[in-house]
Amino acid sequence: MKPVSPKRSSNLQGHSNKVIPFQQTADYFHERGLEYLRRNDLHRALRAFQRTVEADPNNPANHCNVAGILAELGQFTDSIAVLEKVLQEVDPDMSECYFYLANNYAHLGQYDLAEEYILRYLDVCPDGEYVLEAEEMLDLLLEEFGGGQAYSRYEAEQEEQERAAALRDGRHLLEQGKFEEAVEWLERMIVKEPENIAARNNLSLAYFYTGQTEKALKMAEEVLTQQPDNLHALCNYGVYIKQQWGQEAAVEYFSKFEPVFPLNYDLAMKLATTYGLVGMHVQAMRCFLTIARFTIDPDVILIHSIAAAAANAGYFATAKRWWTKLSKDEKMYQMAEYYLRVLSEAEQEGYKKVNISYQYDIPVQLQYVEMRRRLKEMDVETWRDDPIFRASLQWGLIHGNQQTKFSILFALSQIGDDVAEKMVRQFLREQDVEEELRIYSLLLLKHISKVNFVEIRHNHQLQRLSLTDVQEDIILQVNRYYQEVWSLAELWLFRQGYQNIHGLVKKTWLKYLYLRLPEDDKKIGKIGIWAGGLLYLVLRYEGISVTLRELSEAFEVSSTSIRKASQRIEQLLLQNVQKE
Repeated sequence: MKPVSPKRSSNLQGHSNKVIPFQQTADYFHERGLEYLRRNDLHRALRAFQRTVEADPNNPANHCNVAGILAELGQFTDSIAVLEKVLQEVDPDMSECYFYLANNYAHLGQYDLAEEYILRYLDVCPDGEYVLEAEEMLDLLLEEFGGGQAYSRYEAEQEEQERAAALRDGRHLLEQGKFEEAVEWLERMIVKEPENIAARNNLSLAYFYTGQTEKALKMAEEVLTQQPDNLHALCNYGVYIKQQWGQEAAVEYFSKFEPVFPLNYDLAMKLATTYGLVGMHVQAMRCFLTIARFTIDPDVILIHSIAAAAANAGYFATAKRWWTKLSKDEKMYQMAEYYLRVLSEAEQEGYKKVNISYQYDIPVQLQYVEMRRRLKEMDVETWRDDPIFRASLQWGLIHGNQQTKFSILFALSQIGDDVAEKMVRQFLREQDVEEELRIYSLLLLKHISKVNFVEIRHNHQLQRLSLTDVQEDIILQVNRYYQEVWSLAELWLFRQGYQNIHGLVKKTWLKYLYLRLPEDDKKIGKIGIWAGGLLYLVLRYEGISVTLRELSEAFEVSSTSIRKASQRIEQLLLQNVQKE
């Protein structure tokens, strides 16, 4: 607002004995405050803005101006008091105050409180004026000043709310591919909550996925009867039309949607993806590109969707540009390289279009069997230069069974580069990681990482852990038999007076377990066999006289079994030495 100076009228000359009343309003003092700010006269600006509060105490903006000047003057505690008064007494909906409070607490070094207020602001105002600044401040607080406790609580609350919503509308079952269970669940849900439109839309999808297309159509029609403009139902209905009556019918149905572009991000993505599902790839590409223009930082799903739509529509240059952009993301590098390779091969073969899924992880599933075969080969050098194999490792780390995950984690430890380390670190940040896999992942990082800390998720919260606190013998907790074998061997050593090699025997056992886990079937057999085999191996290498018969009698197992166990331990350890 441009400051306006009050003017004196010329007819005042000669009439000095008369007083012309001049009303000093809040706007007047506001203008004065702005003028002082332009002159960088903060103390006068403060007094002027304080007068705006006196003139109009119910306007929260006036209070915020005072708080802002106090902060500029370094009076952060006084600024906080003003802002808290606004929220408590003047206008509880003045959400900008949360951002201002975060700044004040950050300047006071109270980073936990700053983090709390930043998250509160972002939660209340996801599209607010200071969102970019708030996100930058949050990143700074987390990366430079530690913290993260408030953020972990916030994430946990958001995840809990998301889980609750997913349970109510059956989305959790659809996402897991449990379509039959989803039908049963959602049929019960809509009896209890007939007004739950999200559940009805998801039941419609569940019917469709289980081959009950007529029921799917009927349910979509019921939703559209209640809410004719429900875009989810409209899009679902169009997909069913394609299934029932073909491409032309679907194109005709969706032609009326082309002038429509939802302002809501999720709805716009739903419409664009549906265009792609029914084969209208040009429309899908245009819709995704429009979303990108309105999005400050497009996520990986949107970037891939643009590229996939462009490739399917024959716009290879556009597809290449967006997949190249996706390749800049360290987590998506392997995936993007896969699609760029597919595109290059299509161009070489002279294809005008390709058929790319809008779900970016599907091609990796096709590599899964090949991945497991190659894991057994342990050809580390070729792994490092194979982006598709790395991508399949990433997919298997999410979707594989426990033993596959052990194998993948070991493969990543053998690759040992920054990307492999980041994959292990990201895995530890996931929810519901089994304890055995968490322990093994921590040991891997201890061996390959140059950074001494790691974040793990436990009970829906991220916890920071020092790798120096991770002891090698933590691997004994993976399987109770591991600990029992060691306890039996340790007891024998002390009884025989071999305390001097106690550390070497334990180190050998821990090393063997570390190498064994990727192929471990968890059935270790009689613990006496392995205790005897371990001791027989180490004692021989140390030149200590011991017979198989002696160990056989001590552990009440056969000499042949002890020899075999000793050979297995020795063989695996020697294989690892050769690779190193």
